[in-house]
Amino acid sequence: MPRRFFPIIFLICGLVAMVSAQKAGKPWTEWDAKEVKKTLDSSAWGQVQTETDTREMTYSPTPTASSGSTRGMEEGVNNQATSTSYHIRFLSARPIREATIRDIELKQKKPANDQMKAFIDNKLFDQYIVVSVNFEGKDGRATGRDIQAFGGANVGVLKNQTYLERKDGKRLFLTEYKAPGSDGLGAKFYFTRMDEGKPFITAETGTVRFYSEIPSAPRPDTNSTGSSQMVNVLKLNMRFKTADMMYNGKLEY
Repeated sequence: MPRRFFPIIFLICGLVAMVSAQKAGKPWTEWDAKEVKKTLDSSAWGQVQTETDTREMTYSPTPTASSGSTRGMEEGVNNQATSTSYHIRFLSARPIREATIRDIELKQKKPANDQMKAFIDNKLFDQYIVVSVNFEGKDGRATGRDIQAFGGANVGVLKNQTYLERKDGKRLFLTEYKAPGSDGLGAKFYFTRMDEGKPFITAETGTVRFYSEIPSAPRPDTNSTGSSQMVNVLKLNMRFKTADMMYNGKLEY
């Protein structure tokens, strides 16, 4: 065999070994910050939806107390687009919970305590599919509106427009909702794991889509009439591939 082929063979062998190691995985306690972020935000169980608001780009007048407009005084004017990121995750999937605790470990620079480890093994997630949504953005006004919107939502408001949808079109509607709290996990959307006596999601499902419409809090209008703008709706819409949800030999979701 020509000598020039040896480096190529070694390279191929190295890539195969790397892929095998990734499939086998390593303990979550050894994940670095990059691996944690990938699991949380760019994996089979966690993705990010970014929404950009361009309304302020077309608004230029500087408001005054006598101008008849209160929008700029109450919200401020920056004349630039603002973006908010929504982190949509299957909290009921074990790798997401492991990555969440590992993230805390790395930031606090100390091992997880027993309470944190208990969160990973919480049996509640054997009963429900739980999707969590966290949000962040540089514009405090936008995130403030989201805090109001998610905090004021409830099952009655959300249930008809919040569901998991399989590739075949079958939908599973919301069972329970918990607003963002002090745990830092964001809003939590609960769905039953079983539907008509069978698991709603299997490895053969193909794709599963999380969809939810979150009504936002109305804001003051620009004509000082005391009325409010039409309520806006945030539409969360993210697809996940079930074939990629295998983790340590088990389908996790």
